[in-house]
Parts: sequence; structure tokens; C-alpha cells
Amino acid sequence: MNLPCCGCSGEQSPSEVEVFFATNVPPMGAKALRGAGDSISASTMRELGAASCAQLFQRLGPGIVADTFREITTGGCSSLFRELGLDFVVQLFAALGPGFCSDLFRRLGQDSFLKDLLAALGPEFVGDLMVGVGEEFCAGLFRPLGSRFCGDLFAGLGDVYMSKLFRAMGCELCAGVFCRLGSMWTADTHEAMSCAFCILLYRDLGYPFTAHLFYLCGQAFTCDVHLLFGVGFTAELYSELGVECVRGIFSHLGTNFSGRLFQGLGGEFISELFGKLGIQFCAELFGSLGSLWLSELFMEMGILLSADLFQRRGANWVANLHTKLGCPYCVGLYGAFGPEFAARLLQTCGLQLTRDVHLEFGSSFTAELYAHLGAKYVRGLFAYLGSGFAGRLIVQLGLTFAFELFALLGPGFCSDLFQSLGHCYVNELFGVLGCKFAGGLFLELGHDFVARLFSALGVRYCARLFVELGEPFLADLLLFVGPQWGAKLFQGLQEYFTGKLFK
Repeated sequence: MNLPCCGCSGEQSPSEVEVFFATNVPPMGAKALRGAGDSISASTMRELGAASCAQLFQRLGPGIVADTFREITTGGCSSLFRELGLDFVVQLFAALGPGFCSDLFRRLGQDSFLKDLLAALGPEFVGDLMVGVGEEFCAGLFRPLGSRFCGDLFAGLGDVYMSKLFRAMGCELCAGVFCRLGSMWTADTHEAMSCAFCILLYRDLGYPFTAHLFYLCGQAFTCDVHLLFGVGFTAELYSELGVECVRGIFSHLGTNFSGRLFQGLGGEFISELFGKLGIQFCAELFGSLGSLWLSELFMEMGILLSADLFQRRGANWVANLHTKLGCPYCVGLYGAFGPEFAARLLQTCGLQLTRDVHLEFGSSFTAELYAHLGAKYVRGLFAYLGSGFAGRLIVQLGLTFAFELFALLGPGFCSDLFQSLGHCYVNELFGVLGCKFAGGLFLELGHDFVARLFSALGVRYCARLFVELGEPFLADLLLFVGPQWGAKLFQGLQEYFTGKLFK
């Protein structure tokens, strides 16, 4: 083996090579390697073999090796590594071990040398090297360096370089390394890189890669990282990535993963996050994901978390989100929920929030929503809510809102609804409304509307309902609306109807 150097030549054993380097570097050994040219240096190292080179480096120590690399310069080191080839460098790193390499990187990273060397090698070579040494080695390399060192290094390399490096490493290796390093290290490294850098990085990576990375890291890990980021960092990141990118991430993750992620984040975090993102961003995001996706997300989140989110955001936010999404979207959303889930959600949100949201909607939007959902759906909703909750809700909405709502829905819809609910339920509902509220509602709707409603319900239904309401209630109701209004009502009903009714 010929090792060209300062006054030392001829065949030498590995032990003599070690002695030479130990006594002459730096700077003489480095000058010898540099002066001999990259090809001769690479051939010398290959002749020694990766294991022997590693033993030599370890005996010299990371300090001398780092100084030697500096003497060779980044360009010389880059050329040497490429001449050695990926397989040899992988074997060399593996033989050196992550601890030695971490110490070496730290010494080389005290200025721009390490960054310049990695940049010269290129992201593809470095990525393939990371793949070659494996995730356990990578984690052992990065952990001692610390999140601040790595964050500064990654930011110095630039978002384009890092995105290419991650792609060269692949999702599986990146996820494995992050999980081994832990959520705290990962979050701290992101913060060290800065939110602005992370925005550029994830844009470069694209949402399919990012979503798959989240998925492989797992829901618990991804949740922990978000919590460690905090609401402010997360909101800034999502907002600047934009609706399209965030939609792509969550769409690829799916509702099962996303729902469990939100469960882990909790109502307080996601409420503050949505608040910081703003109603317009949320509406555009949910609108682009689609009503079916959102319904599956809420069902995956569960009743308690969904209600907690709505309670924290408040009636104005909830109503504004609905109106910005639009009535057709909301029809698809609640249709996918089904009346039972929707009713349980309203009950858990509570009477006051449900009332306030309806009032924020306004009677026109509410009527349009109910009409498109259909009488059968609304019947299921009212049935699951129960006559007590439904009755108290109508009373708290107030006479004007109730009148406008029923008037907009029309007597045909109302009769279909009451018939499907059954006279027992409607009787209980009137009991909760009370005689004065029911009478006031009849007066507002007018005798013509009520006559058409009774006619549509039919004689048999009305007879059973009146019997269940009882004489005292009916008497008080007629007294409240007054004889003139009552007379006009009966005039509006066909003689056949009234005759059959009183029989």
C-alpha cells in the first residue's frame, strides 16, 4: 500500500499508518491526503478497509479527525466521500458508531464547515447515507447534538435542501428517526428552525408526503408534537401553509386518524386553534373537505368533544360557520350525522347554546335547513330530543321566531311532522309550551294557517290529540285566542271536518 506523504513512503501496515497519522496530523496528514489527490486517498482508505479506517479514526479521536477534515476542506472531503462511494461511507459510519459521528459533527458544526460539507455532498447522497446507516444510528447521531444544533443546521441548509433530503430518506425512515428521538426533540427542532422555515419546508415536501409522515409517526406522537408546538405556532403554520395544503394533509390522513388526533389535542386546544385560524379559514377548509368528511370527523371525535368545541367557540362562531358553509352543505352534514347523533349533540351542547345558535341562524336559515332535511328527518330529530327539550327550546326561541319558522315551513310540512311524531308526542309538546304560548302562536300564524294544518292532519288525528290535551287545556286555549278567532277557524274548516271532529 503506497501512502504518499511528507518523507514517508513504501509498503506500510495498518499499524504504521495509524502511527503516521497520530504523529503527523494535523496538519501534515491532512496535507498528505490532500496532496496525494482524492483518488489516491480513496484508494488508500479502500485498501485499509472501512473497519480499519474506523479504528484509525477512533484512535485519533474526533478532534484530530475534525481538524484533518478542515485541512482537507469541504470540497476535498466531498470529493473524497464521493470517490469512496456510498457503500464504503455507510460501512465507515456504521463502524465508527453514532456517538463518535455525533461528536465529530459537533466539532465540525462550530462554524459553517459541516453545513458546507453536507451541501457539497448534496441531499441525495446524504439521504442515501442515512438510509444506509438506519434509523437507530440516525437517532443516536442527532440526539446528542441536541435540537438547537440540528435546527440551526437544517435551517442553514435551507428548505429546498431539507425537503430533498427527507424525500431521499423516505417517509418510513424520517418517521422512525423522529419517533426514536421523541416528540419533545422533534417539536424543539421545529421551533429552532423557526415557523417561517417549517412553512417553506412542508410546502416543498407537499401534503401527501407530510400526511404520510404524520400517519407513520402515529396519532399519539403527532398529537404530542402539536401540543408541544402550542396553539400559536400550530395556527401560524397551518394558516401560512394555506387551506389547500392543510386540506390535503387531513384528507390523506382520513377521518379516523384526524378524529383521534383531535381527541388527543382536546377541546381547549382545537377551540383556540380554530379561533386563531379564523372563521373564514375554517369554513374554506371544511368546505373543501366536504360535508361527509366533516360528519365522519365529528362522529370520530365523539359527542362530548364536539359539544365541548362548540361550547368553547360560542353560538356566534358556530352559527357563522354554518352560514358560511351554506345551507346545502349543512343539509349534507346533518343528513350524514343522522337525527340521533344530531339530537345527542344538541342535548350535550345544552338548551342555551342550541337556542342561541338557532337565534344566530335566524328563522329563515333554520326553516331552509329543516325543509331540505325533510319532515322525516326533523321528526327523528325531535323524537330523539324528546318533547321536553323540544318544547323548552321553542319557548326560549320566542314567539316571533317560532311563528316565522312554522310560517316559512308551511302547514303541509308541519302536518307531516306532527303526524310522524304522533299525537302523544304533540300532546306532550303542547303541555310544555303551555296554553298561552300555544295560543299566541296560533294567533300569529292566523286561523287560515291553523285550519289548513288541522285539515292536513285529518279528523281522526285531531280528535285523538284534542282528547289527550283534555277539556281544561282546550277551554283555556279557546279563551286565549278568543271567540272571534275561534269562529273564523271553524269557518275555515270544512263542515264535514267539524262534524266528524265533534262526533
